Amino acid sequence: MDERKAATVTLLVFSGRPDPQWQLGAEEAERVRRSLQAAFKSPARKPPLIGLGYRGIRIEFFGGHSGGPAIFVVANGVVTESPGTKERYFEDVGGVERAMLGEAFRRDHGPLLERLGIGSDSGGRSR
Repeated sequence: MDERKAATVTLLVFSGRPDPQWQLGAEEAERVRRSLQAAFKSPARKPPLIGLGYRGIRIEFFGGHSGGPAIFVVANGVVTESPGTKERYFEDVGGVERAMLGEAFRRDHGPLLERLGIGSDSGGRSR
């Protein structure tokens, strides 16, 4: 597997600019995948509350079981999975959103997030 193509992370922000993206290598992508799988044991009662500004983090894994990508969005403590046409929601018990926001800050996207009211320790929730 190409290390650069294990997964793509997109910071979903309504900022008037293209959404920042970065790649995860195979090991890091596998850690994130395991953290997402922990969420599947904890269904969420409702979808995440999303407005303008920060809209979550999209994670696209390549080379899924069907050969196509597996795509998840984590926002405000809720993991959204969209198999087919129906969305399913799970609590982010594995801390994926917090980890990916930390990575966004390490990749110099902190000023953008802070302008949107997201701190490095917020887990996606506005201050």
